[in-house]
Amino acid sequence: YGGGIYCYESNSSLLDVTISANSATYNGGGIYCFSSSPSLVNVTISTNSASTGGGIYCFSSNPSLENVTITNSSASSGGGIFCSSSSSPSLVNVVISDNIANSRGGGIYCYSNSNPNLLNVTISGNSATTGGGIYCRNSSSPSLLNCIMWNDSPQEIYFYGYPGANTITIAYSDIQGGEYGIVTDDNGTVYWEAGNIATDPLFVDAANDNYHLTFNSPCINAGNPNSPLDPDGSIVEMGAFYCEMNHGDVDYNGEIQTYDASLTLQDAVGLIEFNENQVFVADVDGNGQIQAYDASLILQYAVGLIDEFPVGD
Repeated sequence: YGGGIYCYESNSSLLDVTISANSATYNGGGIYCFSSSPSLVNVTISTNSASTGGGIYCFSSNPSLENVTITNSSASSGGGIFCSSSSSPSLVNVVISDNIANSRGGGIYCYSNSNPNLLNVTISGNSATTGGGIYCRNSSSPSLLNCIMWNDSPQEIYFYGYPGANTITIAYSDIQGGEYGIVTDDNGTVYWEAGNIATDPLFVDAANDNYHLTFNSPCINAGNPNSPLDPDGSIVEMGAFYCEMNHGDVDYNGEIQTYDASLTLQDAVGLIEFNENQVFVADVDGNGQIQAYDASLILQYAVGLIDEFPVGD
């Protein structure tokens, strides 16, 4: 149990930790929690394996995860996380990606009255025989707000058919296949609330584990308007990452490059049309218009001729 870390009736804190390449014969390849509520902040859990709960196994436990990545882990059930016996973990700004369950629950397996709470979580690229993203069994009730579930196979969400009805509550989230893609086996209820979409989130490079959003993602500013605002004062994004709008970075790849200048010039002459967010970051002289001069300034910055824009940051 607990190939990397074993928590027994404890409330430990983990900060800036990587838990990698561990294995357990039974439960919890990365972390095993028994009646525990550990706090994980800025933690990476990767390439761990176990029979159940490749990344994390929770038994009657309520861990708190913030800015955590659980990736490339494997198990028979619960490749990323296995929640059992009234476990209710809290996940905030978490990525669960590329985990494998040979049986059920590639990303998260919810079992026996377990009710994980997911806020700004990205679940993508996970796989299982059933329930590639989330698998629910025996009266479990996860809730999702401002989340993305995309490219999990064979289903994003699956309810076991009997016994103990499951529920899931989803709001302001991007779920591949939408409400009707959720398999309930007539054993539960889907509370499909306001603000949900079923549109490609347009990750920067999911194939290389970059789940940030591109500049034209439908998930930008699409979260719950009553959630705390992003640092720039805009509505929160769906998914784990805030899409920071830096002046000059019109393709939102985190760098200011000659390609940004090229895009800005194309918008200035009418070859393409920027969306509202791109207009904001491309207007580097702050005059309220996108012009060739903005493209020139971005190019000068990209090649090192200037080190700041007139509009500032």
